[in-house]
Amino acid sequence: MEPFSSRISYFGPVGNGQRAKAVNQVIVAGIVQAVSDGLSFAAASGLDTDELLPVLIGGAAGSRLLERRGARLLENDFAPGFKLALHHKDLLLCQRLLKGLDVSLPTVEMTIKHYERLMADGYGEEDITALYRLKRALFETGNQRSL
Repeated sequence: MEPFSSRISYFGPVGNGQRAKAVNQVIVAGIVQAVSDGLSFAAASGLDTDELLPVLIGGAAGSRLLERRGARLLENDFAPGFKLALHHKDLLLCQRLLKGLDVSLPTVEMTIKHYERLMADGYGEEDITALYRLKRALFETGNQRSL
């Protein structure tokens, strides 16, 4: 495994590694939702996002996604890093694992729904930050509704 990864972690019996990956995907979904919501709000409010972005990155809102993809997102550059369709597939796995625990997490359900809308519009091969497309649409004239 060392040629493929700089870190190898053992989580116990078969299936636990998959669950650990699923946990990561749930957290990524929450981060991409929050970044898309926040930056859409900022842009629609007329804030200078070039000035705001470093402030956010340096504060409690800072995240790897915001740091690496925030500026590109604001420029509507959704060149793939982690493809939306692949994250969707992973979230469907999360959904199945959660169903086995008789639990539904709102972030997972909402992100699956949003990704399905984006994939139906042909954006599945774009980066997960293409979620920003849906969030920005909320602020367009005549489209003030929740997703």
